[in-house]
Amino acid sequence: MMSVFLSYSFDDKEKIRKILDQLKAKGILSPHDKVVDTSAAFVPGSSLRGQLREAIESASKVVVIWSDEADTSDWVNYETGMAEALGKPILVVIPKGGTSRVPRNLKETQVIEIE
Repeated sequence: MMSVFLSYSFDDKEKIRKILDQLKAKGILSPHDKVVDTSAAFVPGSSLRGQLREAIESASKVVVIWSDEADTSDWVNYETGMAEALGKPILVVIPKGGTSRVPRNLKETQVIEIE
C-alpha cells in the first residue's frame, strides 16, 4: 500500500472522485492506496504549510490534477513545489485534449491524460 498525496484546485473538487476511479481502473493507483489531500492533512489550530509538508513528506508519490484552475492556485503551486523540493515522484493528470498547459517545472514528470 502506498500513500499518495493528491494536489488539486478546490474548484475541481467535484471531479476528483471520478478522476481517482479512472486512475484506479488504469492501474495507476491501487484500491489499497491511501490517498491524502489538503483537507485530510489539515489539523485545526496548526500551520497549514507545516501540515502539508508533513503529508507530502510521508507520501510515496504526489498526484497533481492539473487544470486551468490549478494553474492559478497558489496552493497547488506550493504543493508541487514542496514535492519537487522533497524529491517526491510526481504524476500530473490532465484532461484528455485539455488546453491546460503543464508548467515548465513539471514537464520532466510523468504526465497522463484521462477522460
